[in-house]
Amino acid sequence: MPYMKKHYQVLICILITMVISQGLTAQQLVSGETKRYIVIENSDEYFKEANGQIEIRDFLVYNIPDGESSKPYHVEINELSNVIKFGISSKAETVSNTRRCTLIMNSTNYIDTYRKVLSKLGVEVIFLSGERLHVDEFYQMSIDN
Repeated sequence: MPYMKKHYQVLICILITMVISQGLTAQQLVSGETKRYIVIENSDEYFKEANGQIEIRDFLVYNIPDGESSKPYHVEINELSNVIKFGISSKAETVSNTRRCTLIMNSTNYIDTYRKVLSKLGVEVIFLSGERLHVDEFYQMSIDN
């Protein structure tokens, strides 16, 4: 019996170590990223439908230099035909080199519109539940579902 108890303790220690190292690995991937990126923790809750429109509120775009103006992004993205409203903060709020954004789109072809918005923002990488994807990979996954 004491042997089994010791065996379970070792097994639990191994499992805890694996979980912690998985989290650190995902965090290291993101922190070492040099390209412009966004993070999506839960794709099922990312695109929210409200009043026949698709909303993405308070998403962060990383690796936008603090001195870079957000006005060109604001103007260009609001001119896209399927965009109802796009907002981007003029400066980083809590984390340097990040901007908080809000996007409201027509529900028709919203995945295509979102891809165009990311392109205008210069986003190349999406971290989806810890997995690093190129924007085109995310787009393909989205249209396949």
